[in-house]
Amino acid sequence: MKTIKLFLTMLVCVGIIFSGIVPGMYIYANPDTVLLAAPTNLTAEIKTPTQVLLNWNFINSELANIYIERKSGGGTFEVIAVISGGTNVYTDSGLAPNTTYIYQVKAVYDSDAGESAYSNTVSATTPPEAVDPPSRPTNLTAAAVSSAQINLSWTKTGREDGYEIERKKIGGNYEIIGNLNGNTTTYTDSGLAPGATYYYRIRSHNSGGYSPFSNEATATTPSIVVNAPAKPSNLTAVVPANDRINLTWNDNANDESGFKIERKVGNGNYVEIMILGANTTSYSDLGLSPNASYSYRVSAYNGGGNSGYSNEVSVKTEIAPSAPTNLSASVISNSRIELSWTDRSNNETGFKIERKTGSGSYEEIATVGANKTGYTDTGLSSNVTYTYRIRAYNSAGNSGYSNEVSGKTGNVPSTPTNLSASVTSNSRIELSWTDRSNNETGFKIERKTGSGSYEEIATVGANKTGYTDTGLSSNVTYTYRIRAYNSAGNSGYSNVSSANIPIDSDQIQIRLYIGNTVYYVEDELKEMDAAPIIREGRTLLPIKYVAEAIGAKVAWSNTEKKVTVTQNKKVIELWIDRNTARVDGKRMLIDPDNKDVKPIIIPPGRTMVPLRFIVENLGCKVDWNGNIQEVKVTYPQN
Repeated sequence: MKTIKLFLTMLVCVGIIFSGIVPGMYIYANPDTVLLAAPTNLTAEIKTPTQVLLNWNFINSELANIYIERKSGGGTFEVIAVISGGTNVYTDSGLAPNTTYIYQVKAVYDSDAGESAYSNTVSATTPPEAVDPPSRPTNLTAAAVSSAQINLSWTKTGREDGYEIERKKIGGNYEIIGNLNGNTTTYTDSGLAPGATYYYRIRSHNSGGYSPFSNEATATTPSIVVNAPAKPSNLTAVVPANDRINLTWNDNANDESGFKIERKVGNGNYVEIMILGANTTSYSDLGLSPNASYSYRVSAYNGGGNSGYSNEVSVKTEIAPSAPTNLSASVISNSRIELSWTDRSNNETGFKIERKTGSGSYEEIATVGANKTGYTDTGLSSNVTYTYRIRAYNSAGNSGYSNEVSGKTGNVPSTPTNLSASVTSNSRIELSWTDRSNNETGFKIERKTGSGSYEEIATVGANKTGYTDTGLSSNVTYTYRIRAYNSAGNSGYSNVSSANIPIDSDQIQIRLYIGNTVYYVEDELKEMDAAPIIREGRTLLPIKYVAEAIGAKVAWSNTEKKVTVTQNKKVIELWIDRNTARVDGKRMLIDPDNKDVKPIIIPPGRTMVPLRFIVENLGCKVDWNGNIQEVKVTYPQN
């Protein structure tokens, strides 16, 4: 009995001695029980979008295994791996990007003697899908534009979120001098020392990392300091049409190399859109969107750098009305002159009429309402020359001025009457009228087609009462008016008379108008998605609208930037910005008289090709009416 008590006492003492158990050590209360300390300090580290590295503390033991458990979202823990107790790291692979995972571990005795409590829990959220770093920028160039400024430019490669610009001097180390967004391909380094050599390199970056550096570019600033020019002033903007804005400014310098035009759309950022030569004081911004707000500023530049900016101006397209055209004046008597014009807008409040006498200054004499196209100026003095101009207006401002016209009061002839027009062949119309005066020098004959504007097509001598108009086209309505004239001026206009030559059933006629998306196929009104324009004196337009009307097909190759037009066995191929084409495989100049004529692309991505070259090669006839800016295509040509 004393021996048993002594043994128990020794066990109690041993228990007291080892009451502060070292984690991972085993204490045997009886031969079938083992107590395991829990793993501690569990951590989780994101390695990739699909991998998490786990790490924990545990005394190595050959008697235990580590059970690793995981759950995601609101799920329950599940065992994902069992590893030896001698290991304290584990890589969890094959995970989903952008997902949160929660982990815990425990130790389990090899012979089912028991298991530890769980470690602490940790969570890790994998990042989104991996993004490849961008490619290196290329073609970096550096150009010294003044003694204090070097301009950089490069070629973008895609996938970049931004650029990092670095610079060094000879013998120095590269330092970051700028960070730019990914849409930029230029950088201005200013405030430099005269006569110094600078080296540059750039690299792009995105969420996947940095690209390699570009090529190295170098430039040396001139040692002679040149002052920047004086800034321009009095910048003004006028909206003469729905797709253009005309700018003018004062040139206050005599040493500029040119001017830089900058524009912003709405509340956007300014972007340089054009560089013009020295002594320039105007610019027309074309191809604009209707009903959009544009702001402009101008600066001068030379070897010393850029001047300050001019004042800013802001205008909105399709707000100010378009300028009226074709203003004409008819002297009706010694005290009266009649004006007429073409209304080219649909948003005017009215028209302002200005007049000057002799070489005097213009004064506004009257206003007339919207859609008016005529005005009679009365109470004039005899034998006096009066000159007129008009402009449309609305709440946004004035249009540009019309053309100027003059008339001199005096003994003008009487107005002819009874004008009539008769079709006498498939290309001829006969006119006849009554001569009501005895002092005319002759008669002026004017004609318009469709809803276009009148233009003078002929004059005949005194006492004439007839005229034959030849070379006309079928299925076109021709409208005529005449007036007598002498040295005192023009009579009033006669009545108008119209005639239409019947169409040849074997022909197709297409009428298009410069700057207007509306066009006609056999007098059926249609609309295209981009208006015809004139470049280098030639008409360019989206050719598919004409091609489809005459049974031709149009194909576009984005890889080659090529337009192919086919009809029957005829094949015409043209390339963007190339002045040569192929017709049935034979290469030729698009316009031998003007080598600058070529297909182009205009905003917002419309392909415009030379009309005459294509349709004439398809056997069409092309007629041009400059007065109404009309192109008429007849197919076939016969």
